[in-house]
Amino acid sequence: LNLDRSPVDPAALVSEACVRFGARATDGGIRLTADVAPDLPVIYGDPARLAQVLGNLIENALRHAPHGGTVTVSARPAASRHGVAIEVADDGPGIPASAIPHLFDRFYRVEASRSPGGSGLGLAIVRTLVEAHGGTVSASNRDPRGASFEIWLPAA
Repeated sequence: LNLDRSPVDPAALVSEACVRFGARATDGGIRLTADVAPDLPVIYGDPARLAQVLGNLIENALRHAPHGGTVTVSARPAASRHGVAIEVADDGPGIPASAIPHLFDRFYRVEASRSPGGSGLGLAIVRTLVEAHGGTVSASNRDPRGASFEIWLPAA
């Protein structure tokens, strides 16, 4: 995996991703918002690959958010490590607890009837790219409903 690394502004990365998916969200009756903390540290990575990571996560969130729902993309300094935490959260049905450990496995799909389309590669690609940048990715359910995907990337 070849990465064309350069300094990346995480605020710009989130903003550009939200602009790129804004029309799709609007067409689906979903509100797509960005919530970016000030003074985020710069990360060192491949801007195109990081945009791909965010794109995959936002596409999934838009697929599962209900009409009239919200998808929020946030970025903030990581509390426990020197870097940036970027979260994509929706208010859809959430993830079955039994599926969470397998979400990032290649070809894994949560019940095909609940998740039409897709090949089961999107989240595996996300994990591969995030780890290639020295980061981590995780998924969880939100209370009272919805899913959250968080990536952590080290500061430059």
